[in-house]
Amino acid sequence: MFAVIGLFRDFRDFKEGEIQAWVSMKWLTKAPIEVEKVSRNAFIFFCYNGEDRDKLAALSSACYKGTLIVFKKWMPSSSLMDYDFSWGTVWIKVEGLPLHVNQVQWPRIYWRGLGQSCILTGK
Repeated sequence: MFAVIGLFRDFRDFKEGEIQAWVSMKWLTKAPIEVEKVSRNAFIFFCYNGEDRDKLAALSSACYKGTLIVFKKWMPSSSLMDYDFSWGTVWIKVEGLPLHVNQVQWPRIYWRGLGQSCILTGK
């Protein structure tokens, strides 16, 4: 079986059944994904299809009820301490920017305090 571990970067304690319902009802997958809670804020997503696992890992992060979830490919012989969950990809769409600030250098200036920006796109 293929798996991805997801760390919820939040103080809230989400229940396994709640996350399983979200995955089952909202995610488009080729096969079922089973969720298992392994700590207060970490879940393993067991994928029955390798492509589902690869797409989830490549996604790098997701948002659930305002919570950032950082995904990493899971290896059965590893522990949570083996993974670096200190970063994740986040897409931010800002509508209504004046045309003169709708250029790639402006987000770097305005959001410098939010963290490191590796890639900016105009999409």
